[in-house]
Amino acid sequence: MSGGKGGSKSTQIEIPEYLETAARNAVNRGTDVSELGYMPYYGPDVAGFTPMQQASFQNTADVSSAFGIQPQMSQQDIMGGMPPATQYAGGVTGYSSGDLYDQAVNELGERRPGQVAAYDDLFIDPNPKKAKKKKKAKKNKPKPKPKKKYDPIEAKARRNKSRPDRFKKYAKAAQDSKKRTDQAESRATIDKQRDSYY
Repeated sequence: MSGGKGGSKSTQIEIPEYLETAARNAVNRGTDVSELGYMPYYGPDVAGFTPMQQASFQNTADVSSAFGIQPQMSQQDIMGGMPPATQYAGGVTGYSSGDLYDQAVNELGERRPGQVAAYDDLFIDPNPKKAKKKKKAKKNKPKPKPKKKYDPIEAKARRNKSRPDRFKKYAKAAQDSKKRTDQAESRATIDKQRDSYY
């Protein structure tokens, strides 16, 4: 809105319906994504030793034991106390930090239950049964009526429909202007003729 000595003028900007609908969909999509929360990875993080590597460790330990360098060692002692690797699809063996993550989350819940509860309320429940109930309750909420989609053909028809009114307005203004000009010229002619008599 701008103003001055000559008065004020108000300008209104309207957002097209198709752009407004797209913006609303993007905001709703972002809200849904923000409720997902952290998704932990339970696959292998570190590859396990191959059978040949394990056999090499065992042979080294057996030779050391044979010469009295160190006592006979178990397989776990040879692997530095590491538990056996987990076997995944395709025969791949490795170690996953998923169990360590779950253990840390459970321990955090025991030590700081209020903080964990407040954090969990920000996201969906990872429990499938509870998540379904929450999703069902969300569906029961009344949804706002969707706005009519933007149709460029219909919008053009509306613009064309309003044009004749504008043209009539402009034509009337031109006629009024021409009428005033004719009247002024007529008065000037009369005044000129009157002056010529004197």
